[in-house]
Amino acid sequence: MKILLVQPPLTMSSEVHPPLGLCVLASHLRHSGHDPILLDLDLEEKSQPGEYIQTFCTALQEYVPGVVGFTSMFNNSLHAERLIRTAKRMDDGIVTVAGGSHFGALPKESLCRIPELDFVIRGEGEVTLTALLSSLDAGSPTTEMPGICYRTETGIQENHPGPLLHLD
Repeated sequence: MKILLVQPPLTMSSEVHPPLGLCVLASHLRHSGHDPILLDLDLEEKSQPGEYIQTFCTALQEYVPGVVGFTSMFNNSLHAERLIRTAKRMDDGIVTVAGGSHFGALPKESLCRIPELDFVIRGEGEVTLTALLSSLDAGSPTTEMPGICYRTETGIQENHPGPLLHLD
């Protein structure tokens, strides 16, 4: 499955911090047979200030992913929210997934605040996101999938925590 992984702009400083977490996630997804690309909008914003939404829209049009994944710390959560809303405005069929410290700490609140957000991953995303993508590919239910939070007809469902990644 084609997935666009997005690092929203972080800070106004000139320092650039590579999104190592998304790089590891992309590597894990690629190893699992998916087709991820990474869009570092923090780097893009520092090289072309004020253009990150347009850069994101261009990436969506050119890559045409089925899923867009966003990471966010607390300091860039509003940028992530704008990007999630933009993704759904451009294509309401895109599945939006968010993770990282902000979304992982506030999964239910994030889903309530952002109706365009489909899933939140709590904890480490490598195993959970891979399982979610496989489930979406197969059209199978996510009801028992650990580490995710999502909407149901009766409200918001928060499944039990996902596994930790074995780094050895």
